[in-house]
Amino acid sequence: MKLIYDCDNTMGLKEKDVDDGLALLYLNKQSDIDILGLTLTFGNGTVKQVERQTSQMIDMFSLEIPYYLGNEKDTEGTSPAAEYLVEQVNKYPGEITILATGSLRNMKDAQDIDSNFYDKVAQIVIMGGRFDDLFINNIHVDELNFSICPAGFESVFKGSTKLTIVSGQYISDKPTLRSDFRFLKSSDDDKNTWLHETLSNWMVFNQKIWQLDGFINWDTLTAFAITKPDYFKTETVTTNNERADFSTGLIVMDPSGDRQINLVTDVPGLTQINLELVSALNSYL
Repeated sequence: MKLIYDCDNTMGLKEKDVDDGLALLYLNKQSDIDILGLTLTFGNGTVKQVERQTSQMIDMFSLEIPYYLGNEKDTEGTSPAAEYLVEQVNKYPGEITILATGSLRNMKDAQDIDSNFYDKVAQIVIMGGRFDDLFINNIHVDELNFSICPAGFESVFKGSTKLTIVSGQYISDKPTLRSDFRFLKSSDDDKNTWLHETLSNWMVFNQKIWQLDGFINWDTLTAFAITKPDYFKTETVTTNNERADFSTGLIVMDPSGDRQINLVTDVPGLTQINLELVSALNSYL
């Protein structure tokens, strides 16, 4: 499978999500996934922060993957990321899967360059969106992927590409726990130390904010939805773009609506996912 990973990786920054980085490390070890490139966007941090952390991980883990910068939130015009997306879907029409785990700005910018962009993408698999109020451990949280670029959300949902959505609505009660990393190798190697410290710091932060002894591994679960769909329960649902609230990331299911999506509704294979993630990480250590 040819894949472009559109992400807002901030793994390694203090009190910033690690899940984009874990998804990248996992995907890089999958023999049936050809990661053509990374397109970087804002979300967990600025594009500049995402570039710094992604470059660090590429060097540390010897990842031979090119990356391209998208626009910052308030920047207008085209970007290397959008141009790369258009170039690749024209080179491989109908063959590319896009995994999108940050803002959807790069998708919108790609469509601005090529109005037929969505017709040429095989599928887009997205982490984001809500169908009601979102909670983690009974604490209300805002939707932070679709809502931070409403124009991107609208562009993708009004496009023609097959969509699979992994929403926090259905996975916020599926944490990866500290105990799930008990088989992670440990040594004094620099990247091993970095990985352990980064994961530990993120779990400490989640314990303080959400009272979780672990974290919701949003983006890694979304990556697994591509590689191991049998680990998930999914439904095909119809949504209504006219009733959606693009500013808050609200998706509205409506049988009489205008958009069909493949929706992940449960993760019965969570235990196996965590085991396979740790196995992939160990292969770097």
